[in-house]
Amino acid sequence: MGVLDSIVAVIKGRFEQQSFKAYMMMESFLMKSIDWSCVEKEIDFLKENYGDDDIKIDLLRTEKEVWRVIFTGLKPTSFKDILTKVKLLSKSQKMMIPNYLTICQLIIVNPATSCTAERYFSTARRLKTWLRAAMTSKRFNSLAIPNTYKSLTDELDLCKIANDFVSKHDERFHPVRKIYQK
Repeated sequence: MGVLDSIVAVIKGRFEQQSFKAYMMMESFLMKSIDWSCVEKEIDFLKENYGDDDIKIDLLRTEKEVWRVIFTGLKPTSFKDILTKVKLLSKSQKMMIPNYLTICQLIIVNPATSCTAERYFSTARRLKTWLRAAMTSKRFNSLAIPNTYKSLTDELDLCKIANDFVSKHDERFHPVRKIYQK
């Protein structure tokens, strides 16, 4: 029974992370705002965790009415449905619900668990060793992005990329040609 208990504990730990709770509360707020459900618990959570710097809490109540009108006749079942509708909104409609759009953006950038962040942190530790301590942030980003998307970079034809780079300017090609013409 010890193995099952540890599996249950790990699963509970994964779903009790602060980032997952934030994700659930924001999604719940968006879904409940469409119908006439009470969202006070979600608003209190947003006020406590985001304050007026990111989201203007006082304006949420007025934007809620516009949010309901936008989703009149629609019954989204997930955040994906909401996001699909939000992408189709006109610029003027988006201007009427800036705080709801901010919540949508926060959901998109907020990882549901810390696995992704831990994976990126491990990548950073491998790339920026003590031997590369003086590496600039621009160079670090240039190394980290291809490393993060390794499955896509493995498909690149490096010879073609190098040839394209060299062919952009004659000066890049001449010194190499002179070395090999001895």
